[in-house]
Amino acid sequence: MTHDVVFSPYHSSREGIAQARIREFRRSARRGRVQFWTCLKGADDGDLYLFYFGKPEFKIVATGVCDSKAKRKDGPFEWSSAKFGWFCDFRKVVLLKRPIGSDELRRHSSLKGWWTGQPYRGRPKILSVPVRKRLVRLIAANNAGTTTERHEKEPRFFCQYWKRDQNLQEDGKPLKHTAGEGLERGRVEVDDVIYVVTIRDGSLLLVARMRVREITDSKTAKRRLRYQPFSGKRHYFGQGTNQRFARVVPEKIVRALRFLSGNSEVPLKFSTNRRGHLDEQTLRRVRRLTATSATLIDKLFTSEVSNGSDRGSRVASDRGNDSPPTIPDFDSNPPRQYHCTTTRIVRSTPRGEALKRLYSYRCQMCRRAISTPGSPAIYAQVHHVRPLGRGYRGKDNWDNMLILCPTCHLEFDMLCCGIDPRNSRLVFFDRNKTQRLRFQDPHSLSTANIRHHCKRFKEIRTAANAAKR
Repeated sequence: MTHDVVFSPYHSSREGIAQARIREFRRSARRGRVQFWTCLKGADDGDLYLFYFGKPEFKIVATGVCDSKAKRKDGPFEWSSAKFGWFCDFRKVVLLKRPIGSDELRRHSSLKGWWTGQPYRGRPKILSVPVRKRLVRLIAANNAGTTTERHEKEPRFFCQYWKRDQNLQEDGKPLKHTAGEGLERGRVEVDDVIYVVTIRDGSLLLVARMRVREITDSKTAKRRLRYQPFSGKRHYFGQGTNQRFARVVPEKIVRALRFLSGNSEVPLKFSTNRRGHLDEQTLRRVRRLTATSATLIDKLFTSEVSNGSDRGSRVASDRGNDSPPTIPDFDSNPPRQYHCTTTRIVRSTPRGEALKRLYSYRCQMCRRAISTPGSPAIYAQVHHVRPLGRGYRGKDNWDNMLILCPTCHLEFDMLCCGIDPRNSRLVFFDRNKTQRLRFQDPHSLSTANIRHHCKRFKEIRTAANAAKR
């Protein structure tokens, strides 16, 4: 008896339902059996099915053998408005180690004409003998390690430029996601390596390193991250090193780095006006690194680890090892030190001290006064409702100041509480209780500053509640 080879596409216009069905399929496939999945009307025992997932996968992800005859079920279904459909069970289901993407199918001359007919639309379809042989051979080669396609080549290495203020809230956390139009133009694929870099005071700084494990669209990335991600159609997920903005690349290594431009290798450009300073425009777009340059950067990471200077962001010498770092609970050496240049906002100290004296150095929120053994005898801090820096452009005036103890000051800085513009009462992030701030004439807050703080508080509370759900 001759068995059919069937191309089985799955795509739903309802993306949430599609993702749930794909996850259900993968869980079942890991056990080697999938029950009650769509099939042909004439499906029979022994037919081989090639499972193709549409948005956001666009890949042949698994193979399976039909284990029963097709059974009809009346619709409509949660993922389709069809009046009825045919279903059966599948055994010997195998998730492909190297799925076959739509781009790869288009590149093969024997499959290009077949793919132009849009077999990925509609119901499952029986494959013709030539297409069947080519597809089965391609799947077997990719998953047996004998193919000469792109998957068997060495991973590629890319440098992505980040602005200095980009994703600073993630400082110290592992890099798990990035995106950008430059990465799309560079055609970054799974298993490629991305080095995130920035430029500060003319020096090249390494932010983090990530090996790409998954590529998704913007809607999937936003749902997974629970916040507005980078702009771009494609988003890259993986497991990388901790983000730390203090890894300065020595000038000797910077001059040795080479980037691929067409068929030639080009170095980084330095400023003509300031000696030893990198031209910031040279990394504005994604640049592809040579394998030798990537090795130099990896050695830099490894040397820092061996010196004990960066235990939190360990990079193993083996590029394929991206496991979480092991941090010892003690260190025989004192912490390292380094000199840096910072830009600081100049505040009016007399203006802040005058407001402290108005409240007798007591916190406007908890009414507490902290006594100290030194000078001054009572300690308090000035909080600016609208921050002075980071682009918020707040003013150093009384209508933007509060006198707080260190604990309450931290609650305001972390947006654990907000000021209700309607009644100037405090609303807390983790409880329904409200509290009134204490004011003394002639001190008061401007309505614009209160509304600005309330807006930031609502945004962070909405994002946190969405993450809990």
